[in-house]
Amino acid sequence: MEMSMTLYAIILTAFIAYVVVSAAITARRMKQEKAELKISRYKKSMIKIWALTAIIICIVFVSSISFYDIGFRPLDFTNNSRPTIMAFVACGVLLVHMIMPLLSAKYRDRMTKRYSKDLATSLPCNNKERLWWVAVSMTAGVTEEIIFRGFLFYLLIAVFPAISTVMIIVAASAVFGLCHMYQGINGIIMTAAIGALLGYLFIATGSLIPVILLHFIIDLANVFVLPHAADTKIIAE
Repeated sequence: MEMSMTLYAIILTAFIAYVVVSAAITARRMKQEKAELKISRYKKSMIKIWALTAIIICIVFVSSISFYDIGFRPLDFTNNSRPTIMAFVACGVLLVHMIMPLLSAKYRDRMTKRYSKDLATSLPCNNKERLWWVAVSMTAGVTEEIIFRGFLFYLLIAVFPAISTVMIIVAASAVFGLCHMYQGINGIIMTAAIGALLGYLFIATGSLIPVILLHFIIDLANVFVLPHAADTKIIAE
């Protein structure tokens, strides 16, 4: 099915409205929920984000959009070697920053103090929560890149053919940041900045594959940021 620019615009508007409103509702609920409901929140967030991804996959199947169009293609270093190298170096620096808490207790303590209260309430702090966080990280790495890089980038180009690469990255990163409003204003800014870096890597390499892997590793690195709330053993559901 060929899609007109008007239909693309409708999908883009509905998409942004849904993810931002949904994020606002989630942020409000999280402020009212107790800390012990964290795992339940992880499960609900994974179901919700996979459901949205499933809708996008259905749109790809029934329309003229292909998986190639939304980023599932080989890496291309032919014409973008310099920006690709710059993107990987920047991502490498970010990755080192995220992994350092695992290697240095002092570094972890400094990072923990910088985390806002809103963000701290979403991160795991015992073994059971950390197991679930691995699943959350895998989910986010795959689904959020399909949604906020592959699909959203495609929609922005379809609706605004003359849009610049910089504006695509800025617009998509702003939406990505707003969708993490449960982390507070600092979390929104930080997430938008990371989204911009991942967006640049996507543009530079032409592929979602390295972006998905990096996103997963970045999220996974948060698993040991917060200290144990207690000496808790892994308990089966």
